[in-house]
Amino acid sequence: MSIPLHLINGFLGSGKTTFLLHYLDTFSRGRKIGVIQNEFSSAGIDGELITQHGGAYKLLEINNGSVFCVCLLGSFIGSLSTFIDDHAPDEIIMEASGMSDPLSIGQLLQSEKLRNKIFLGNSWTIVDVRNFHKVRTIRSRLEHQVRIADTVVVNKCDLAGDEVGSVTDTVRKINPFALIEQCSFARIDFKWKKNPFMVFPAEESTES
Repeated sequence: MSIPLHLINGFLGSGKTTFLLHYLDTFSRGRKIGVIQNEFSSAGIDGELITQHGGAYKLLEINNGSVFCVCLLGSFIGSLSTFIDDHAPDEIIMEASGMSDPLSIGQLLQSEKLRNKIFLGNSWTIVDVRNFHKVRTIRSRLEHQVRIADTVVVNKCDLAGDEVGSVTDTVRKINPFALIEQCSFARIDFKWKKNPFMVFPAEESTES
């Protein structure tokens, strides 16, 4: 049975881990969630935060580069396939490296080992509204992260002032089809502000 792979993108410091923890707080009860933490460095600092957070999920850490890079993609496909076989999660949510270019995710989804195991669920890109216009050296990667998103979370609005409108307009030009959520502390209302293309865990029944 195929399960959703949710993707969290965003440049360094945008709030991806905070967003991931918010997602786990919202949906982890009663569901087996696989968490993939991809960091560019060898030290899994954010992975330690996830582990200390607690919850009914399994963690797979991939360090030393982006899983979307050709140098890691092949080994990651094998690791992810084994991870699914070993833990049988209901869904997987992956926090990608801040330096990642996620446009190669199609190769991941269509790989022989994963083709019948996963499909792309939600794709969120977290944008640091204060620094979005300042990033020059990886501008193309940042734009790719925005283009692949079905929801762009414009984060840290409480610190940005007049920049919020400018960043939101730029995001909309890059990806006119995405739902744009303006927020602080990477917190959005998952249950009520839905893009019709999104995939969410089933709501728990309120019947006794």
